[in-house]
Formats: sequence, structure tokens, C-alpha cells
Amino acid sequence: MQVEISIVIVSYNVSAYLEKCLNSIFRNEKDLSFEIFIVDNNSSDNTIDMLNNKFADQKNLYIIANKDNLGFARANNQVLSKVSGDMILFLNPDTELKEINSLKKLFQYMTIHQNVGICGPRIIFGNGDLQFSCGEKPTLKTTLLEVLLLPKIFPGLFKGYRLANWNHLETRTVDWVSGACLMIRNDVLKTIGGFDDKMIMYAEDVDLCLRTEQLGYEVKYYPDVSIIHYEGQSSRKTRKTAVIAGYKSKLHFFEKYYGLNAARKLKFAFIVSSFFKILYITPVCFFKPERYNPIRESYLVALKEIMNLSI
Repeated sequence: MQVEISIVIVSYNVSAYLEKCLNSIFRNEKDLSFEIFIVDNNSSDNTIDMLNNKFADQKNLYIIANKDNLGFARANNQVLSKVSGDMILFLNPDTELKEINSLKKLFQYMTIHQNVGICGPRIIFGNGDLQFSCGEKPTLKTTLLEVLLLPKIFPGLFKGYRLANWNHLETRTVDWVSGACLMIRNDVLKTIGGFDDKMIMYAEDVDLCLRTEQLGYEVKYYPDVSIIHYEGQSSRKTRKTAVIAGYKSKLHFFEKYYGLNAARKLKFAFIVSSFFKILYITPVCFFKPERYNPIRESYLVALKEIMNLSI
């Protein structure tokens, strides 16, 4: 039988979430022909043992155990030559399907709408709040505002690129959807060559969507399907690495799409933002050191590295 969807999940030290994610797929997707590739980035928890013990009978589940943490983009690109589905679904390990045939519905939507190259569902946080999982192409202005947290502090005054002032209740053409759950045509993915592996973490989904648009396809947000996303479980375990990787990925993105001067301006904004976050967090560390000291340390390390980064 032809595989309809190849599901690709990159994992790192989130064994419990990954198990929940996989169980939700096998439980809810009964009318879909699929295969699953787990690319584990050298987890130090029991991820591989869990997979071998609890999913050994799943013949359509394949495990790639990396010896190093390759990051999100490079790990996903490892399976480009292996996936056989008509559609490829990139799915975070800290997600959960709650509805029957969620992935089947995404597949059917893209099968009907041949002009759609990428599609993403409505995403809900674990507490039930909406995640802003789609948006417009980031510009230097909207990114600077977001770096300085102004759209979050003053949502009515500052419009970010995440469409935060929209209700996210209708199907809409957008510039990007979140890589937490992103479906793309297999032929499109291979034409554009997968993810840009210079974007270690963050911005790689936006870049993938923009390159798909350049081929003449549309990117669609499709809220008739919803999933749960317990966001950032892997990055919380390596906060320093995540902050630095995020900075570097976004700088590469802006140099790629807007040039060197834009990247330099964004670098300055990262420095200013990190400095003020450190100032804000430092007094709080005295009251809740176990929670805020790691955050403060992450921004201190990131500030030093970004200041020394040559652009």
C-alpha cells in the first residue's frame, strides 16, 4: 500500500512526551497509511529504550539514533532520502493528537487543494490557550518589536508577524506555519532540498515556507484540525544552547532575506534585549533562584557569545 504520510519527529530528552505523542498517533489515525521516523539527537534519558520496548511491534516506526545533537534542521534532513509518503509531516515530540483522523484531514485538504504546498493546523498549548502558529513574513521592524517584547506587553498597539490580533478560526493563506506540526508535499520538499541546516533551531520553518512560496505554492493555516503542543520541552533542558541557537538562526535568516545590514541591526537588538532581560531577572533570582538563575545564566552566556559574533 502506498504510504500517504511520512511522519518525522526529532526528539531530544523528552521520552515521556514522545511516548504520549506516538500513542496519540496510533490511537487516532486508523484510516491513514503512514510511516514514522524518529530521529533522536543523542538523548541522555531513556528515549531509545522506551521506543524499543514500547513500540517494538510497530513495523512502520523507524528509529535513527544520532551520536550527537544535530539540531532540528539537520536531523530532519537526514530522512529526506528515506521518506516515501505523498506528504511529509514534521511533528514535534511534545505534541499530542486529541481528535480522530486529524492527520487524515490535513492530508485530504492538501490532496484536494493541489496549489497548497504546506499546511499547518490550529495549535493549542497544554493549558488550553491558543498558540500563534502562523503569520506573515518577518520584517526587521516586526522582529525588532518582538525581540523587545512590545507586541506581548502592548498587544493592542504593536502588531507582530504572528497575527496575534486575529482569532485564528478560519482557513487562511499565510507566509508561514509552525514547524511544530507542518505538512509539506514530498516532491516540494525534495525540490527545495529540505531545511536550511544553518538554522540550527528556530526560523527554519519560516524559511521552509518562504522557499515553498517561491515555487508558486500557497501556505495554508487550517484550523479545522487542532493539536496540543506542550511547547519547548526539549529546549528547556538545554536553555543556554537554545537561546544562542535561536539568535544565530534568526541572524542567518535576516542576512539571507534582507542582507548584512539588517542582520547587524538585529544583532544589536539581541544585545540590548538580553541586557535588559538580565537586569530584570537578576533581582527576582534572590526570591526564586532555582527557577530564574538558569534563565539569567542563559542570557549571560548568550549575550557574551552574540557580542563576539562576527557579522
